[in-house]
Amino acid sequence: MASQKQKVISFGGIPDEPLKMMARPKREELIRQSIGSKLFGIIEGHVGRRSFSEIDYGGLFTVQSEPDEGPSAQGIISLFERSAPLAGVQVTILMPFMRERRVVDAAIAAGARAFSTLSVGVDHFDLPYLAERGVPVFHCCDVLTDCMAQHTLSFILPLANNICRGDAWLRQGKWGTLGNRETQRAMAIEDLYKSTVGIIGLGRIGTRLMELLAPFGPDILWNDIKPELIERQDEKNERYLAIARQNGYEPAIRYLPLDEMIPRCDVLVMCADLNPTSVNLMNADRIGAMKPGAIFVNTTRGGLVDNAALRRALRQGHLGGAGLDVFDEEPLSENTVREMASLPNVLANPHLGTDRFHTRLSMWYMALYSLLGYLAGRRPTNVANPQAYSH
Repeated sequence: MASQKQKVISFGGIPDEPLKMMARPKREELIRQSIGSKLFGIIEGHVGRRSFSEIDYGGLFTVQSEPDEGPSAQGIISLFERSAPLAGVQVTILMPFMRERRVVDAAIAAGARAFSTLSVGVDHFDLPYLAERGVPVFHCCDVLTDCMAQHTLSFILPLANNICRGDAWLRQGKWGTLGNRETQRAMAIEDLYKSTVGIIGLGRIGTRLMELLAPFGPDILWNDIKPELIERQDEKNERYLAIARQNGYEPAIRYLPLDEMIPRCDVLVMCADLNPTSVNLMNADRIGAMKPGAIFVNTTRGGLVDNAALRRALRQGHLGGAGLDVFDEEPLSENTVREMASLPNVLANPHLGTDRFHTRLSMWYMALYSLLGYLAGRRPTNVANPQAYSH
């Protein structure tokens, strides 16, 4: 048993520190239990571009470079077919292929018993099908909260304070020696504490974002479709008010139905998860219903928004700005990049929300521990499809 190895296969490279940690003696018994049970788990996520040659971690892990055919659905299926039967923990980048049942079936045929994703969102999995097959999916439902809330706030503040427009104006050489007071006055904005921020989705990240906004004192409107969150609205509202009052503000906060909320917001933030009911949640009609000059921020999933309608609203001047970390096409096409570059009121990132060293490390720990715990007979609570436990 001691000489048997686990295979850890990566399309694009994985950070080695979590694996080194897992190879320490205090982890070996749990890992060997996984090997001995002939179970096989998969961790999925965007983890960088660096590839590894074959590396041996204490006789427990072997990391292999990516296959010649690259990260395609058929390539992944072929790899499973060549490698079966597998034991232990398998690490690979499968997004966006895990919604394809043929990929899931190939993984299960090779011995897969669990999946783990380096994200809080699970829209790239067919959860009902996996639950039907008795295969749980584990996700990073807590370790990303602070990171994502801070990243979202980092878009809100420069846009709400006109930093982007002012920076573009200065770089274009429009600030004369004595200044251009008329233009500067035209860029004057309202104080944030006199503004209304709308948050769509008040789960972990939305709630944390609301707490981070509280010291600035804006009015808050929020919406969520989950009955358990709506039932707790008094608790959530009081939490926000308590922090705001500590900073000298007395804002208003309340839940509103989505279509009532949207036209009232100076800043509208997406914190919802992507699922079949939320695709294009912000469609052209709802974008058109936003207050003229409002700011839109999305750091969750590009599929929540009609991105073409959003860019059109920005280009036509209906919206005052947008902060975007996610898109419906990733990476962006050349045409979209050119269109985005022509809009001075857009602050955009290439999906960098969780690219923090310690957050990424924590994500790997959660993904690995969840799989190893499950393979050792436990039932981790960060499961996205708990119905799988009953099969």
